[in-house]
Amino acid sequence: MHRLTESIIDNATITLVIAHPDDECMFFYPTISRAKRLHIICLSNGGYDGLGEQREKELQRAARRLDGDSRVDI
Repeated sequence: MHRLTESIIDNATITLVIAHPDDECMFFYPTISRAKRLHIICLSNGGYDGLGEQREKELQRAARRLDGDSRVDI
């Protein structure tokens, strides 16, 4: 990664817009793991298969593990 990009990402507050729960870890973990604060906006609860409530809880738990100061809106 380029040094300028590294300095911008390190300790930044990142707002991430994702389509489904678990997209944050599958596609963006290297970036969000370095953020100071994290705000995730998820456009669905992943409930196509009837597990939406469970997937919402999983996303909340994942966000807390990634950053204790995170915020998730579903």
